[in-house]
Amino acid sequence: MPQRTLNLLAALAGLVVLAAFLFVGSSLHRTARTGPLWRRRLGTAALMLLAAMGLVSCGRQPDEAAVATKPAPPDDGGAAAPKVVPTDEEPVATRAATPAQPETADPAASLEESPDWQRIVDAWQLVEPLVQSGESATAQRTEASEELEAADQAMSRLVDAGLLAESEAGLLRSESKRLSGEIYKNPPTDIAVTCYDMVFISPGQESFERLSKRLPLLKQLVKGGEVHPVALERVLSNIEADLAVLAEKGSLDGSEVDPKKAQTVCSDVEAALAKIKDLIGPNGTE
Repeated sequence: MPQRTLNLLAALAGLVVLAAFLFVGSSLHRTARTGPLWRRRLGTAALMLLAAMGLVSCGRQPDEAAVATKPAPPDDGGAAAPKVVPTDEEPVATRAATPAQPETADPAASLEESPDWQRIVDAWQLVEPLVQSGESATAQRTEASEELEAADQAMSRLVDAGLLAESEAGLLRSESKRLSGEIYKNPPTDIAVTCYDMVFISPGQESFERLSKRLPLLKQLVKGGEVHPVALERVLSNIEADLAVLAEKGSLDGSEVDPKKAQTVCSDVEAALAKIKDLIGPNGTE
């Protein structure tokens, strides 16, 4: 019998086997792997025939049982949200994941008890010896500037805390500025200065300039009607010292300050000081 006829008969036999498997609803891939030997051989022959015809791949196919048991995706197309069960107490895991909140210090009951006020006092006590001696090294000047800057920041915090009026803070800042100017009036002691131009400014002119800048703050303080004696004690004493300088005859000699204008400023400052002292009271308490 010719070879072509044999091949045709083999193909027909394979088609018959394939049709039989399809008719009974059996899977060729599963039949080729499981069951009796004769059924595995028939299944393998059928797969080879289909592979030769280009209708199926001989590779491993996914198990139909596994495919059938694969859970269907949710209807909304996404992962199902876990069910939230309300409880009276927060879960332990949630409490552990929540960062601990830093403890805040109790606000100071008064200006005197505030650490920021102590920072201001400490800064002034540090720079006072340098001002009184008129001598300071470069490192001392740097430290003094840093301390006065920190004191100014402490004043702002006291205003935010309601322990200091804005006008009072302005007067305190003017005092810090005065101290800084006194320190830098002379050259540093640790640097050899061959040429240092000294500009003469009469004491009366310096006092007049300070009083002119402080007068609006004094008026604002009087208008507010509330003062803190501990904050004003030092500033008021220096204001009175400037008034005493301008009261001296010839204190404005050599300056460009108009004596009449200086007298007007002094009168206004004295009137404001009298009202502030009334607010403070005879015993120096509010």
